[in-house]
Order: sequence, then structure tokens, then C-alpha cells
Amino acid sequence: MNSYSETIKISDFTKKYFKDYTLLKIETTGLSKFTDSVFMVATLDVNSGLLNINYISNLKDEIELINNISTKNLITFSGNSFDLAFIEEKLKFYKMSFAPENNFDLHEYLKNFNFILNLNSLKQKEIEKYLGLVRPKYISGFKIANSIKQYLISQDSDKLSEVIQHAKDSLIYLEKSLTIVEQIEDNINFKIQDYDFRIETLEFKNNFLTILGQTSFKKDLEINSFYHSIKVSKNNFKLTIEVKDGKYSDDELVFYVLNKNDELTNLSKILSPPQIHLLYYKTPLWENILSLAKYYLNSLLAI
Repeated sequence: MNSYSETIKISDFTKKYFKDYTLLKIETTGLSKFTDSVFMVATLDVNSGLLNINYISNLKDEIELINNISTKNLITFSGNSFDLAFIEEKLKFYKMSFAPENNFDLHEYLKNFNFILNLNSLKQKEIEKYLGLVRPKYISGFKIANSIKQYLISQDSDKLSEVIQHAKDSLIYLEKSLTIVEQIEDNINFKIQDYDFRIETLEFKNNFLTILGQTSFKKDLEINSFYHSIKVSKNNFKLTIEVKDGKYSDDELVFYVLNKNDELTNLSKILSPPQIHLLYYKTPLWENILSLAKYYLNSLLAI
């Protein structure tokens, strides 16, 4: 097994929010966890900034490469569906176990909170573009797999350098991309009457908007009003709001609530009459949803 290492500067946000975590990226000979092999394992330690890349020159050494991978506090991009799943299947083939715990998959996190971002694509390249990050060179996974195969046949150092650079860039820009977590967390965490609230999911269904999350409000509570209700149990809350549906001027479906007394302000860029508080037009209108949630939580907790 061969190694390459260097020290990378880690952002203050990553050091604070992901203390004791390690970023992980694997490079493989292809996409199949059953027929392809792990060629390279790259890690970036958040605490020290140590970037370490291990790789093999012969696939028979694959077990040595993957045997000592940490199983907890890992940060990946689509790792649950690829990197970690691939490693688990390989170790299973070698009659060994792999049980990841307390790991953070940025892709899954963004997928859960895309009602805030409203991005058309959650590919790593598109996330970097959204954040204004530009890699010196972006190489496709297909080309990297071909470079790996060519290196294994010819031991061409240029092909190896290409794969190492790709793995290195993947981790460096994954670490830079973690700033998007700060943006989202600032949006979904707020206080109502000295109690902390964190919105985790929302859904429009059957003319109701349901918002689920966590709260520091310790008492179990259930309050039902005419158009909305809240239930708090074991520091989890469920806010349900009845919404109306209609069509916008371009015949697009919208969900909204009435704003009869001008309590709510339209914070979206979608024009609407002042008595209409839009909540959905093509995508959820997050700013309007958040202001409505805060308004109802404040009024319900005041009862």
C-alpha cells in the first residue's frame, strides 16, 4: 500500500461544527460494489487538517486498503449510497463487518432541506457552483475510473497523479462546501418566547402544511385552533396549518393563507395581493413559510 499526505487549512466553521470528524472519499475501478474494487481511500481530518491518501498498485491488496477505515464521525458526499455502501459490501466479501455510526452525508442533508435552497440539482459540482467555488479542473468519475484501470495496467505515474489530484480536490471542495450547512442552520433555527425551535421537514398535503421539528419547550402540549394546531411531545413539535389552493396568473398551482389583518409580510419575490400570503408557487416559498410558522407558534404558545 502506498501513501500521500499534506496539511490543508480547515475553515473555522468546519472546525467548530464538525469537531472530531473526518472527511472521506474513495476512488474505485467502477460503480459496481459487487464487481469493481476500491483503489484509493482519501481522508481529511477536521481537527488537524491532515489530508491522507492511501492507494494500491495491485487489486489483491484491496483488503489492506479498506480494513482500517474509521466507522464513525465521517463526512461524505453521497457516502451513504456510494462510498460507505461500497466499503461495506467489499468488507462483507472479505467476511468482515462495517457498521458506520454518527456520520454526516452532505448530499442527504441538502436533499432534506432543499425546500430552502430550491436547487434543480444537488450534484457536488452544482453545490460548488451555487457557493461560487471553482475547482482548477473538474474530472468526471468515468474518466477517473479509466485512469485507475490504466494505472493498474501500466503503472503510469501521470494517471496516478490525476487520480490523487481528483481525490484531493474532492475533499478540499467538500470541506469548503460545508459552509452551506451554516446557511441552512441559520434559517431553520430560531427562538419563540425564549424557546429554541428547529424546523426539520415540511410537507403540503390535502390542503394542509405540516411542519415538523425539535424544540427546547419541555412540556408536552397539544393546542387546536380553527385553522392551525400544534403538538409538542418529548421536545418534538408538529405544526399543522390549513392552507388554500388556487392558480397563479400563469395557471401554476399555489398554496396560500389569507392575510386579513396584514399580520404577515410577503418576503418572497412572487407578487400577490396583500390579503394573500403565498406559501407555494412551483416550489415552497421558504421565507413566507418561516414567517408564518413563527407567527402561529408565537400565538399558540401565548394561549
